[in-house]
Amino acid sequence: MKILVTGVAGFIGFHLAKRLLAEGNQVYGVDNLNNYYDVGLKQARLRQLLPNPKFTLNI
Repeated sequence: MKILVTGVAGFIGFHLAKRLLAEGNQVYGVDNLNNYYDVGLKQARLRQLLPNPKFTLNI
């Protein structure tokens, strides 16, 4: 299944995307990486998702 996750670098979006990928879904993530909270933390989360070939990021 193809799924769009908005706010993919945030807490909920990251964990949702991680779970969906583990289930074998194609995940399209969108995030603007604003500085509402630590951007470094958001980037670290994305580094965990990006190696998965079924994950596509759009900033």
